[in-house]
Order: sequence, then C-alpha cells, then structure tokens
Amino acid sequence: MARPGDDDYVWSDFDFSDFEEDLETLQSEEYIVEDDLSDGDDQSDAVTNAAASKLYVCEVCGKKYKIARWFDKHKSKEHPETITAEAPQPGTSNTSDEQGASNNTSAKGPRKATQSRRKLKVKRPTSKFEEKDALQEGPQLLTDALQEATNNPAWKVTFGSMETPGNRARRTATEILDIWPNVDSKNFILTLFTLLCSVITAGDTSVLFTAGNEVMWAAYHKLCSGEVFHSLWNNLMSKLKKDPCPSLYIFITKKVFEGLLKMKHNVDAPPSSGNCNSDDIRNMSEAEEQVLRYVAGYIPHALLKRYKKCNNKIAKLYVSVLEQWKVSGTRHSDTSFLKYTEGWVNAVDRGGLFNVTDKVYLFFRAMEKIVRSTANIQQLNQGIATGIKHETISKLETDFLVNKYWCVIACDITDEKASVALMEKVLSYYVNLRCKAFADAYMLVHNAAASKKGEKSLRKSLNSQDS
Repeated sequence: MARPGDDDYVWSDFDFSDFEEDLETLQSEEYIVEDDLSDGDDQSDAVTNAAASKLYVCEVCGKKYKIARWFDKHKSKEHPETITAEAPQPGTSNTSDEQGASNNTSAKGPRKATQSRRKLKVKRPTSKFEEKDALQEGPQLLTDALQEATNNPAWKVTFGSMETPGNRARRTATEILDIWPNVDSKNFILTLFTLLCSVITAGDTSVLFTAGNEVMWAAYHKLCSGEVFHSLWNNLMSKLKKDPCPSLYIFITKKVFEGLLKMKHNVDAPPSSGNCNSDDIRNMSEAEEQVLRYVAGYIPHALLKRYKKCNNKIAKLYVSVLEQWKVSGTRHSDTSFLKYTEGWVNAVDRGGLFNVTDKVYLFFRAMEKIVRSTANIQQLNQGIATGIKHETISKLETDFLVNKYWCVIACDITDEKASVALMEKVLSYYVNLRCKAFADAYMLVHNAAASKKGEKSLRKSLNSQDS
C-alpha cells in the first residue's frame, strides 16, 4: 500500500471527536491474526479457523464476507429483493429490514450497546519536580534573566539619538540589576514562581507529552496576557520607582520559565534513567544493538499487516504513520551516528526486511533498557519469575524517555487517544516478543546444562586424577 500523498489526506484536518466509535469499528473490522510474532518473518496471510467459521455467505451469488457491514451493503445493492427482517448471522444471507446506511446502524447498534467503553491503560509519567525546588532556585534564575536582558543583542541596536523600546528595556534591566541585591523581592518571587509552576503542571492531565505541551504553552500565553501578571510586574516597578516596561516583563518571565523547564527535565529524565541496577544490564554491546534493530522491524511490519486489512480512517492514519518508520532509499543517511547498528540488517536483508529509522530505533532501545531491568537472570535467581510481563508493561507505560521518544515518532497523530491506542499495541507486541524470547533462551541454556546423572562418580574422578 503506497503512502498517500499530501493532496490525498491531511491528517490534522480530521475530526477525531468520534474516536471511540471509530476505534470500536476498527477493532471489529480487524481480521483475527496471531499476536505471537514468532512467525512474523514468513509473513503468512493464513486465516485462522476461528475467523473462517464466521463468514457471511450470500445465498444468491455465493460471495463470502467477513464483516457484517460489508455483507449488508452487498445485499442492499445487489439483491435488495432478498432482504428480510432478521439480522445477518455467520454462514447465512439474512440481513436487517433496513437498507443502505440504516443497515450499518442496525448491525452496529446492538454490538456497540453491549461493549464497555475502552479504558486507556497508558499513564503519564509522574513528575518528580516540585514547587519547592522552583522556589529554591528562584532568586538565581531571576538574577540570570536580568543579566541576559542587559546583554540581549537585539536591545543594543540604536537608531541615532532615539531610544528604542529595546534600548529602554535594556537600560531598565541594568538599573534593576544594580539595586537588585538590596531589594526585598521575596513576595514577588513567590507569587511569580507559583504562577509559573501552575502553568507547568497544567498539562499533567494529558498522557502524552506533546498534548501536555500544547496545554502548558496555551496556559503560559494566557498568563502573560492576563491582568494578574501585568499587575504583579507593575507593582514591582512602582516599588522600584521605575516606569512600566512590558517587553522586559515578557523577556524575563520567558527566561525564568525556560530555566524551570530545564530543571524539571533534569529531575524527571536524569542521564542514568532506565531503572537498571547494574552496568551489565544497562549497557548493550554492538552486536546486541544490531539484533535489537533487526527485531524492532517485526513490530511495525506486523501492525502494517493488521491495519492494511481494515477500511477505517483511523487504520489509514496508523498505516501512514507506520510506513514512515521504515528506512527508504531516499531518506537513508550514511552519516548517521547509529550506522553501526545496521550491520546485521544489511548483512541478511534480501530486500524484504523492515529496517526502522534511527528515531524508531531509539524508541525501541529505550524500551529494551526497561525490559532488561525486569526480565533478567538476577530476577530469576531471586525467585521473581511471576508477573514479569505485567511489571514490564507498567514500567514502560510510565517511563519518561519512552513517552518522549513515542511523541517524536508518532507526531503525525494529532489526536491523543488515537496515539495512545497505537502506543498500547506497540508496547504489548514488544513485551510479548521480548518475554517469549527471554523465556526460550533461559530454557535453552537450562536444558543444555550437563545433568548430574552423566557426571563421573567421586571415586572414578579421584582415580583419574591420581593416575
């Protein structure tokens, strides 16, 4: 399936208000396929017996359909005279008494009424950044912002003897910076940083960081254009006997806000992120990274097979996004710093492998680090062998870097619920594949170990040593 062109679909123009209904339709239209990816490389299109037993067969022309809605359309268009009042059943040609779009509603109505609303499992990673941390660094951040205002190159530009608004803002910042150590600014800093912290946490209700950032920046611009914000700054300027300067307000507030965001990121995503207990678990060899890149192609390949069989706008959106995860000849870069991870893929590829892009690979590498913290020999030696899959998925769903990398590779999905639904599917596929591989490898090593029954007796071993 070729990727749609720019004139065919503009995903940001879609209305996702009816996402729950579309997702239920997508799930009902999906063929029954094996979730086990152990047979993903042969790319088999065989249909399971369970799917084959639910065919809707037309008694007039003999055509077979897997989906009741398509079967209803066929009957209403080709054989309207045979339509009866009964709902269609698998293996029969009975349809509802309404035609066209009414058939779709009647076929979906009872099924939709019995289905519970889908609950999203992915949760937003909990931030460790607190307001007291911001207040502790508040005075220094404000002083640094004043210093940057005095050195702002744009405000140093002069036009003859006229003082521009930028020149006036720079002069005001210089005057404030000279007297700032002697100013009682405790109440001002407390109020300003409380407002900014409320802006930072405004997007915490969103699951994905992209959606949260949209809410956060909307709250920030609303704050800077509000009366409370300007009144706070005007009172400070009046206390310092300075003229109001809105451009200086915005500049300093922006610098302070950016400093708070950097602090929050350093707290939530430290360099040692990954929850790994040892260097052996955290660090991967070059060969392991090549294997990871090879295995990462199984997930989008299997999902593409799944969603290409569905006729739904959400499925088309997923197909468009998943196809962008594959490296093409025009997008491939020989200067990539991750070039070494493609060694095995290039060696075994005969033209059909799904080689993921660098951004997608980094997403899978972030997941692999979390998986290694739960599915490892140390856990088994401690007797922790149950609940590994559930624990792994829970860690992945709430990991900061996994969420960040997902927002990068799924940025074309503008609706948060649609993005989270696809993320759930990717996490489930990878954990199933990874835990199964870990269990198989462990059993292989365990079974290959020498049995005590084959060992020499102590008497024979001592005799052989004496001789």
